[in-house]
Amino acid sequence: MLAAERKNLILERIQEEKKVIVSELSQEFNVSEETIRRDLEKLSDEGFVTKIYGGAIFNEKNSIDLPFNVRWKTNPLGKQVIGELVSKQIEDGDHIILDASTTAVFIAKHIKEKKYLTIITNSIENLLELSDVSGWNIISTGGHLNSSLMSLLGKNAMNSVESYNCDKVFLSCK
Repeated sequence: MLAAERKNLILERIQEEKKVIVSELSQEFNVSEETIRRDLEKLSDEGFVTKIYGGAIFNEKNSIDLPFNVRWKTNPLGKQVIGELVSKQIEDGDHIILDASTTAVFIAKHIKEKKYLTIITNSIENLLELSDVSGWNIISTGGHLNSSLMSLLGKNAMNSVESYNCDKVFLSCK
């Protein structure tokens, strides 16, 4: 297993359980406790965790966004329900903005039966999810790629969004 994969799995565990113990992670990943401590040190430096004696706890006050692949696994059933509910609010021909949240990807999955939509998004995942839909106008905001968040950000993305008039906007927040 690559160090980055292990670090993401540790981050997922901390997000779910709110704490981790070095010795347990060492056994689970079959690496030394020192390796786990280094992983936790990196996560601490990035603001995701607070190191404590023997482990780490999730930093609830962090203002740093969790990587897309970690957020994707958080509450998928709730996101599924939101996607279904939102799809009922979207009408054929609507112009919609979808943000780069994981919830927006669930919305994208549920609106594929609609006709003649215009979708504006800064989400790489939404672009991929909707790439097989025909008859829609799918617009990328452009901008700088943040590969961890799977999104396009920056002034170009903001200017792009400001240049459109939409019927509905779906934004998430933490």
